[in-house]
Amino acid sequence: MTRASRRLWTSLCILLAIPLVLSLGCRGGDAPRTEMLASTASAPKPVDELIEERWDLMRMVGSDVGYVHTTIRKKSDASGPLFETAIETKVSMKRLGAAIEVAQSSTTLERESGELVRIHTVSKQSAKETITDVTFSGGKAQVVTDTFGSKHESTLNCPPDALGPYKIQRLAIEKGLKPGTTYDAKTFAAEVNGPATAHVTIIGPEETELLDGKKETLTKLETTLDVMPMFKTSEWVAENGDPMKTSVPMMGLKIETFSVNRERALSGSAEAATLSPDVFAKTLVTSKELIPNPRTTESALLRIRPKSADVNLPNLEDARQAVESKEAGGTILLRNRRTVPPPGKTGTRPLRNPSAELADFLAPNPMIQSDAPDIVKVANDVVGDETDAWKASQKLERWVDDNVTNKNMDVAFASALEVCKNRSGDCTEHSVFLAALCRAAGIPARPVMGLEYVGGVWGGHAWDEVWIDGEWYALDATNGYGFVDPLHLAFSKMSLKDGSFAKEFGNLLAGIGNIDIDVVEITSKGRTLRPSDDDVVKIDGNRYTNRLWSLALTKPDGFTFQPRKAAAEISNELLRIEGKSPSGADCSIQVTSAYVPAEFKPSMMDERFTSKGAASIGEVVIDGRKGKGFADEAKKRRAVYVIDGESLYVFAADGVATPEDTAVFDAFLKSIDFDATEASKN
Repeated sequence: MTRASRRLWTSLCILLAIPLVLSLGCRGGDAPRTEMLASTASAPKPVDELIEERWDLMRMVGSDVGYVHTTIRKKSDASGPLFETAIETKVSMKRLGAAIEVAQSSTTLERESGELVRIHTVSKQSAKETITDVTFSGGKAQVVTDTFGSKHESTLNCPPDALGPYKIQRLAIEKGLKPGTTYDAKTFAAEVNGPATAHVTIIGPEETELLDGKKETLTKLETTLDVMPMFKTSEWVAENGDPMKTSVPMMGLKIETFSVNRERALSGSAEAATLSPDVFAKTLVTSKELIPNPRTTESALLRIRPKSADVNLPNLEDARQAVESKEAGGTILLRNRRTVPPPGKTGTRPLRNPSAELADFLAPNPMIQSDAPDIVKVANDVVGDETDAWKASQKLERWVDDNVTNKNMDVAFASALEVCKNRSGDCTEHSVFLAALCRAAGIPARPVMGLEYVGGVWGGHAWDEVWIDGEWYALDATNGYGFVDPLHLAFSKMSLKDGSFAKEFGNLLAGIGNIDIDVVEITSKGRTLRPSDDDVVKIDGNRYTNRLWSLALTKPDGFTFQPRKAAAEISNELLRIEGKSPSGADCSIQVTSAYVPAEFKPSMMDERFTSKGAASIGEVVIDGRKGKGFADEAKKRRAVYVIDGESLYVFAADGVATPEDTAVFDAFLKSIDFDATEASKN
């Protein structure tokens, strides 16, 4: 019996269960339970026969990350035979240093004709499970989702010819493996809570590499799903139709599964969290230069380049983002603007008589429980009697930033109610929580997924948009500035209706990891800078000049400049200067700079240095700017910080052991000029 058609269900699990791990992160926990669907008591002789069992090892970037376990059982009830397909998926890996895990089980019950009866799904992407039950009758699918004890129900249309996985498997037997054969299979994808059609093409024999470098000639098939057409799943099957390998390109990475035994699948999964590379870092887009004060930017011109010819950028235009021109190879120049409501157009809350298209952005759902009493109470307490919708939204944004106090990368895509309870998470948790609070306050809101520039890289990020007087305006509760700067690149806008966020991720997954971004131009406070220009940073003998930061300095004699290099890590380092101190010790001078938010206080820097064992050496003046110096005698380290407008500079030197060493560092500090390139930036 051929089992090639199982690729349809495995592809759904891979495509729709993993994206949160790669782009936004998940929290570890036990694998979800698979709740078997019992046959009815009315059946005189219940049947429970195991037909097939399969284990597949999942790999990313050449490392084991998890497994897919599939069983098919024949059952029965008073109406006749039933077939139960249970698929359990578990993925573990590193995300920015944190060990994370996402797990999902989906059990489908169908009749011998392929008619769907029920789908039961348990998904664990945070500390709490999300349980979804779908029952089918009369061309309708009744969906009940339970997240953190909050239940939501909805009714969806389901094509009468939608088939379950076991019937699709038998359909594949009929079609065979003749090259050039194509066919479609309709089903209901529990992961997106909606119908889906798989388009299958038989490519033909091809040599492919399996585990441990083994190569084998197998028949290649390609499958695309209409719910996520930007992805193409390739599968290689043996002559009897057994799937041996599956490959799915996603976010610039290759996700593969290999047919293995149970022991190999589980052993690979057990080691995944500690042995796998940091896959999130591999999706980051690096920047040529460190962009000054991105949060104060008013507009930005971005050159977005697909990494390959088969990457098709989605439509990125909206109220903030406009395509200025298109270049060869699918490259676009995109103008991003910071937008806020104009005076007199800041809206009122709660919104009265909303249009039909806004209904989903005001309504509660399994991920955004805006009707939960705890969320309603927070919204009312924070907003009070404020009727201005924009001011109320900004209050809620600031409150979420201040009160989600356990900011970490270990939490998955937790629901708003879970965040309200535990005040923990990263950008996704801030996003769903703010959306829930805004909806509870009568303000339409939707999470946005895309990329944000920070510390030299573009990485996956989540923020929100609120509907104010006829337009969508962006807020970011992870930053809490009351606006969103133009170095936020939006890909997906989501209602999260019925909890079907995987489908809404489509545009994000098509872009993240598959593009390069050049910041061509930024405008801030009347100044226009061009970060991508070749001469933006100059080294002339002993003198270093950075036009972006209006900074010039001279290195000590005998030292060498180590300018910043693009790297897939967040860093505020502008450059490093290395050499030997007069005492003969290895000496490294680091220059870093960061944006100073409005709530910043110099005492924060004082505490940072002293908490690490450094002692204050008093006030320091550099080019007319007041700063403070610190010394750590044990570590032979000197450091000075200076605030220049909205920029915080730190100049630190390691290997400073003697008064002569200190004199060299002091001479370096006196060479710094914060105004040397000001004229060239206007």
